[in-house]
Amino acid sequence: MFSDLPAELGLEILSFLPLSSLSSIQRVSHHWRELFNKNENVIYHNAAVYHRYIRSSGVPIEEARAMHSERALGSVLDWKGFCTSSLHRK
Repeated sequence: MFSDLPAELGLEILSFLPLSSLSSIQRVSHHWRELFNKNENVIYHNAAVYHRYIRSSGVPIEEARAMHSERALGSVLDWKGFCTSSLHRK
Protein backbone atom coordinates (compact mmCIF):
# COMPACT_ATOMS: atom_id res chain seq x y z
CA MET A 1 0.00 0.00 0.00
CA PHE A 2 2.53 2.64 1.11
CA SER A 3 5.11 1.28 -1.28
CA ASP A 4 2.86 2.50 -4.12
CA LEU A 5 3.24 6.14 -3.02
CA PRO A 6 5.59 8.34 -5.02
CA ALA A 7 8.84 9.01 -3.12
CA GLU A 8 8.10 12.74 -2.98
CA LEU A 9 4.82 12.10 -1.16
CA GLY A 10 6.52 9.70 1.24
CA LEU A 11 9.13 12.36 2.04
CA GLU A 12 6.40 14.91 2.63
CA ILE A 13 4.61 12.55 5.02
CA LEU A 14 7.81 11.88 6.95
CA SER A 15 8.47 15.57 7.46
CA PHE A 16 5.28 15.87 9.56
CA LEU A 17 6.18 13.11 12.00
CA PRO A 18 7.40 13.94 15.48
CA LEU A 19 11.20 13.72 15.63
CA SER A 20 10.99 10.87 18.11
CA SER A 21 9.12 8.81 15.50
CA LEU A 22 11.62 9.27 12.70
CA SER A 23 14.06 6.72 14.08
CA SER A 24 11.24 4.17 14.34
CA ILE A 25 10.06 4.55 10.75
CA GLN A 26 12.89 2.39 9.52
CA ARG A 27 11.33 -0.60 11.27
CA VAL A 28 7.97 -0.23 9.53
CA SER A 29 8.90 -1.88 6.25
CA HIS A 30 11.73 -2.44 3.82
CA HIS A 31 10.28 0.27 1.55
CA TRP A 32 10.18 2.93 4.28
CA ARG A 33 13.67 1.96 5.52
CA GLU A 34 15.07 2.31 2.01
CA LEU A 35 13.29 5.64 1.42
CA PHE A 36 14.50 6.95 4.78
CA ASN A 37 18.10 5.82 4.30
CA LYS A 38 18.34 7.38 0.84
CA ASN A 39 16.83 10.69 2.00
CA GLU A 40 17.75 11.02 5.66
CA ASN A 41 19.28 14.50 5.33
CA VAL A 42 16.27 15.83 3.38
CA ILE A 43 13.84 14.31 5.89
CA TYR A 44 15.57 15.93 8.87
CA HIS A 45 15.95 19.24 7.01
CA ASN A 46 12.19 19.25 6.34
CA ALA A 47 11.56 18.30 9.97
CA ALA A 48 13.70 21.25 11.13
CA VAL A 49 11.44 23.57 9.15
CA TYR A 50 8.22 21.89 10.30
CA HIS A 51 9.24 21.96 13.97
CA ARG A 52 10.40 25.58 13.55
CA TYR A 53 14.04 25.00 14.40
CA ILE A 54 14.80 27.02 11.24
CA ARG A 55 12.69 29.60 9.45
CA SER A 56 12.67 28.15 5.91
CA SER A 57 13.88 25.26 3.79
CA GLY A 58 16.40 27.61 2.15
CA VAL A 59 18.52 27.73 5.31
CA PRO A 60 21.73 25.67 4.91
CA ILE A 61 23.08 23.68 7.86
CA GLU A 62 25.99 26.11 8.27
CA GLU A 63 23.61 29.04 8.77
CA ALA A 64 21.43 27.02 11.14
CA ARG A 65 24.48 26.16 13.23
CA ALA A 66 25.52 29.83 13.31
CA MET A 67 22.15 30.78 14.84
CA HIS A 68 22.96 28.71 17.95
CA SER A 69 25.93 28.58 20.27
CA GLU A 70 28.69 26.06 19.66
CA ARG A 71 28.12 24.80 23.18
CA ALA A 72 24.45 24.05 22.47
CA LEU A 73 25.11 22.16 19.25
CA GLY A 74 28.48 20.60 19.95
CA SER A 75 29.91 19.05 16.82
CA VAL A 76 26.66 18.86 14.82
CA LEU A 77 27.44 18.37 11.14
CA ASP A 78 24.11 17.34 9.62
CA TRP A 79 20.37 17.93 9.90
CA LYS A 80 19.78 14.81 11.98
CA GLY A 81 22.24 16.03 14.59
CA PHE A 82 20.80 19.54 14.43
CA CYS A 83 17.24 18.29 15.02
CA THR A 84 18.33 15.94 17.80
CA SER A 85 20.22 18.74 19.57
CA SER A 86 17.30 21.13 19.10
CA LEU A 87 14.86 18.58 20.51
CA HIS A 88 17.01 18.06 23.61
CA ARG A 89 17.33 21.80 24.20
CA LYS A 90 13.54 22.20 24.54
